[in-house]
Amino acid sequence: MLTHLSIRDVVLITSLDLELESGLTVLTGETGAGKSIILDALSLVLGARSDARLVRSGAKQASVTASFDLPPDHPAFAALGENGIDAKDELIIRRVVNADGKSKAFVNDQPVGVTLLKEISPLLVDVHGQFDNHGLMDPATHRELLDRFAGHEKLLAAARDAYDDRQEKILALENLRAVAAKAQADEAFLRASVQELDDLSPEVGEEQKLAARRQFLQQQEKLFEVLRASDDRLQSVENSVSDIRRQVDKLMDKAGDALAPLSATLNTLYDAIAHAQQETENVARQLNNDDQSLEQSEARLFALRALARKHHCTADELPEKRKEFTQALLLIEDQGDFMVRLEKETHAAREQYVAAAEKLSISRNAAGEKLARAIHKELAPLKLEKANFKIALDAVSESAWSANGIDQIRFMVATNPGQPHAPLHKTASGGEMARLLLAIKVVLAKIENIPVLVFDEVDTGIGGAVAEAVGERLEKLSKDAQVIVITHAAQVAARGAHHLQVSKSQKAKQTETSVVVLAGKERREEIARMISGAEISNEARAVADKLLAG
Repeated sequence: MLTHLSIRDVVLITSLDLELESGLTVLTGETGAGKSIILDALSLVLGARSDARLVRSGAKQASVTASFDLPPDHPAFAALGENGIDAKDELIIRRVVNADGKSKAFVNDQPVGVTLLKEISPLLVDVHGQFDNHGLMDPATHRELLDRFAGHEKLLAAARDAYDDRQEKILALENLRAVAAKAQADEAFLRASVQELDDLSPEVGEEQKLAARRQFLQQQEKLFEVLRASDDRLQSVENSVSDIRRQVDKLMDKAGDALAPLSATLNTLYDAIAHAQQETENVARQLNNDDQSLEQSEARLFALRALARKHHCTADELPEKRKEFTQALLLIEDQGDFMVRLEKETHAAREQYVAAAEKLSISRNAAGEKLARAIHKELAPLKLEKANFKIALDAVSESAWSANGIDQIRFMVATNPGQPHAPLHKTASGGEMARLLLAIKVVLAKIENIPVLVFDEVDTGIGGAVAEAVGERLEKLSKDAQVIVITHAAQVAARGAHHLQVSKSQKAKQTETSVVVLAGKERREEIARMISGAEISNEARAVADKLLAG
């Protein structure tokens, strides 16, 4: 419930603090006293558009603070939690408007956007004025209200599950068709790519091996030069050792055994040089006989890299690319059977959804007739006996099917016999509309779960027994929610559990609006004034006593 409303510097209100109670609270006062200012202030704190004209003349800013006492599981807390606002039990909303019209909003002293206020305000307060165009006036709310009245949660859940399954099948089929269409369009490319990869036959790690081989082959000429130089020098050394060995051999007969060790060493050296020459020749021969030249290595390496660039991958990923292209070709060949199977599944899902949605529609039709009859019973006592209320269920096109079914649901009314039914927001006068909405609210009170209901002059243009009926219904509503009503009807005011009087006075050349709580004789006098006008008669006081006595 709304426990406190604090208003500062809003139009004619300098400072006002209202402590509000549960049940039915009535606000009365002469025309122009400022009752609508209080509603404007409440609307502002609930996210209405800010306006510089709301700031009292001479003030720098206006502010409104509303405090709510809510159960821990109230949906407003969940909505705030999703936006990073931690709130429990008490909810305090504050709105500040500067003289230039710019505003700031706070929830439990944490700054928030006005969008968030607009999101949570329908969960907190429902305001009904003569010219409202939201809440029950909005056809978008009618489907949910009827479903909650009908209590067919299982039917609604079944329709939503069937809808989700159908959407999944449709999406899968659309994706398959897109993949298949792309594959067919790319078939020539895929086949050429597979053939190209087959011809090249790349292997994982091959690029690194070829790069290393290329680097080696690039150094091969330098190696040949080293080998040729080595061979020339070894030949020169061999010739020198051979000459020395011949000379030593000639002296062997004269020197005897003294030259034997030297001769043996020279023979060993000669053999070693000959062996080194043989190894040099072997290396040179091996290089000459290499079956892969530098040109061949470079050609394959460059071919691998070019193909990798073509397919936007690395050379090591080319074998995997071949598998991917092969699978795409297989899809082209096999997709017919798979698509036929998925089309059958999609059709079956559609049939299941239609069946679930039609069951929901049947239940809605029955519930709509029941709800319309209950509302119609409330119209006659409210002087709307000529009005005819109905709930229209129209099937929407398949493109508009949703998780909530295949129905468009609208609350319709014909205010006079012979007139066609029309949506609520397109028919009835302001006073008639307020009473019509009151009748609907009375029937739906237990399912709407909105803690605060506000009615602005719901009794316009009525009196006597009709005003008494309005008062009875407002009092009935207050059993399920906190009800605040601005009224000019004594019969309605007398029904209030709490009575606030709004008045206007002159202070220091300024006009100010104030509010006082009435009880006892003061309340009796206010109700008598509402009956007889400025001059209160004893007869009016007697009627006021009778009304207050119930």
